[in-house]
Amino acid sequence: MEIKIWRITAGLAASAVMAAAASTQVMAQDSPLADGPGKSELLNACVSCHDAGTIIAQKRTSDGWAQEVHKMMDFGVSVSDDQYKAITAYLDANYGKADAGAAPTTAEPSAPAASDAPPAADH
Repeated sequence: MEIKIWRITAGLAASAVMAAAASTQVMAQDSPLADGPGKSELLNACVSCHDAGTIIAQKRTSDGWAQEVHKMMDFGVSVSDDQYKAITAYLDANYGKADAGAAPTTAEPSAPAASDAPPAADH
């Protein structure tokens, strides 16, 4: 009887692992997330709890993404150092915002249009 229960349990566990792997592959194909290095690591670590829309909606600084991934690791997400680096680099590159101390990336203001110039003085 114990062997039968063990086989059923092992079979269910294997089925769950295979379903999760297939689900991640489908999500990767249908994902609105940007392609790039680190995407597969993010899909494997993050989308079992979060949908892609949750990730896309956020814009964080490099430090902000690092803190967020660390917070998820504190909640139990297990990623290697290499996976952590890939995930945070991916998030920063695709869904990051400029750090507060960074120079703004806006263009130089253009010269005023002729209609904006003050009227010429009459002599």
